[in-house]
Amino acid sequence: MVLEKENKIGNNYYSDNELIVINIIVDTVCDYFNINDTQIITKSRKDKYVYPRYFLYYLLNKHVGMCHEDIASFVGCCKRANVCIAIGVISSSMNKDDNVNLLVLDNRVSFTLNRSKSLVKKDSIVRPIFSDDFFCVDKNYRVHSIDGNMLTCLSGDKTYSRQITDFLI
Repeated sequence: MVLEKENKIGNNYYSDNELIVINIIVDTVCDYFNINDTQIITKSRKDKYVYPRYFLYYLLNKHVGMCHEDIASFVGCCKRANVCIAIGVISSSMNKDDNVNLLVLDNRVSFTLNRSKSLVKKDSIVRPIFSDDFFCVDKNYRVHSIDGNMLTCLSGDKTYSRQITDFLI
């Protein structure tokens, strides 16, 4: 979904930088759920489209500060009340450990937006968003190296790598 030069969404105007962020969020959500930008704004009530749409509403509100009316106007397939409910559903699920999708998505958006700031460097401290054989969510890890989107942490004499988007920065 590409926004043109018209910076007005709903009743508010958005800066060029905010429009770039909106496009990054739409692209990130669509890529993550393997759907295209026209599918995410359909009126379909299938889970395949509803949950990505809910995540989109939440992330637009969080990262751009779009009001509910503007989100509804931007997406075009719902009303303000639907956006309010969706953001409430996603916000309440943030407190549950089982919602890895939102943590990964939110982290990917944050990483993409902050990439130019180079927030993650060697010896930075990061925390994984889910546990596996090596990483534990209750523990911080020191970054050993970064190669593209892969982050390597050192433990003893072993190194373990994972995508940088799997960590809270």
